[in-house]
Amino acid sequence: MPAPKSNPSQPPEGTGPQAAPPRGDLVREVTLVKNGKQFTFRYTAGDELRLMKSLADMARDPASGIGWFDAALLSHQMGRGMEQELLDRLKA
Repeated sequence: MPAPKSNPSQPPEGTGPQAAPPRGDLVREVTLVKNGKQFTFRYTAGDELRLMKSLADMARDPASGIGWFDAALLSHQMGRGMEQELLDRLKA
């Protein structure tokens, strides 16, 4: 089943702050500022693939305002956040 189209001003369905985070995880977010617009996407642990699929859908849609480079930047941001979380857990 294809991932739902996303509105850049709203997070993908089920990933916003109103969604109950599984296993008590905090809501995470990645942000892109482009041409004076801010795109913020919220997700919880385990929803990374779904967010990446939504970013790919948006990159395919010229009307979304998100291109492939933007999607790559956001996925890189997500990876850096995961890396930092793992390092923090190792230090604890």
